[in-house]
Amino acid sequence: GSRVADFAVVHHQGREHFFYIDRRLQEGTPFFPGHEIFFGHASTADFFDGTVHDPVMLIRPGTWEGAHVWAPFVLRDGDRYVMSYTGLNDELSQDLGLAFSKDLFNWERWEGNPISPLKDATWAAWWPDEICSCRDPFMMRHEGRYYMTFTANTREGASCVAMTSSADLKKWKDHGPILVGPRTGYEPSMWGGHTQGSCESTVLLQRGDRWFLL
Repeated sequence: GSRVADFAVVHHQGREHFFYIDRRLQEGTPFFPGHEIFFGHASTADFFDGTVHDPVMLIRPGTWEGAHVWAPFVLRDGDRYVMSYTGLNDELSQDLGLAFSKDLFNWERWEGNPISPLKDATWAAWWPDEICSCRDPFMMRHEGRYYMTFTANTREGASCVAMTSSADLKKWKDHGPILVGPRTGYEPSMWGGHTQGSCESTVLLQRGDRWFLL
C-alpha cells in the first residue's frame, strides 16, 4: 500500500538490505502529517525473492525529527554501520542526524543529534523554525575523515550541494556549497505542486585522480 522513495542499499551477510522512505500518499507531497514517518526495510539475496522487515527509525514527536524522516544513507564503518538521515520538525525545518547499528535491524540514534551543519553557516538559507533545505545526505571516508554531501539553499535562494566533514562523527566542519544550481528559489506547499530547482540525492566517487559528483 505504499511506494518507495529515496533509498539506500548495503550488503550484509550475503544479502542486500534496502532502507527507504515509505511513501503512503499518492499525491506526492512529503509534508502531510503522518506521512513518511519511518524508514522501510527490505532485503534480498538474489534480487528476485525479497523479504520485507519491520520498519526502523520512527519519528520522535516534539523533536527535530518529530514530523518526518527522509533519505537514509548507510555506510559500513568497521564492525558497525552508520546511517545518516534527514529529520523534519513540526515547522518543517530540515536537519541531519546519525544512527548506528551492528546488525541493520536495531538502530541507536547518536545522542548528539542533530548534526545541524548549517546552524552557523552564513552562506546558507537555513533556520530551525521554518521550512528550509538540509536533506539527502551522502557519506564517504577519505584520508581519515568522514565527508558528507547534502542538499541546501544559499542565501540568494539557489539550490546547492553542500559539504561537511568530521574526523570523529561528532564535530563537523562546514565546507560550504560545492555545486550551486539556478536561483529559482524554493516555494513549498503543503499540497504539492510547488516549483523546485533542487540538487538532490548526490553520490561522490573517486576514480584515479579525479572526483565525480553524481
